[in-house]
Amino acid sequence: MTSPSANIYATFTTLDLCASTTFAMGANTLPAKGRVGWRHAFGDMTPDAAMRFAGAGNPFTVGGFPIARNSAVIEAGLDYAISPNATLGLTYGRQFGSGSIDHSVKANFNVVF
Repeated sequence: MTSPSANIYATFTTLDLCASTTFAMGANTLPAKGRVGWRHAFGDMTPDAAMRFAGAGNPFTVGGFPIARNSAVIEAGLDYAISPNATLGLTYGRQFGSGSIDHSVKANFNVVF
């Protein structure tokens, strides 16, 4: 397969409200965070690429999932201090709008030295 070079340009802005609190968990505290927002996309909303089989054939277009111009965004996460210098975190995120839904789960490990 061959394809000429192509670029897709999209820019995103997000307006959101963030909140955090802590819960007692034994001798430790468990920080919790959350956010709710609106995300707006500018630029190319439908990614696609012109392709062709190498050597012969007519070109054809391969399209990606369209990007929603306006989306609602939610995120919730917890952090757990496993030592004074190390934190383990887990965050769930969801973005939905214009027929598209995106789920994400992020795990992180932070060490301060």
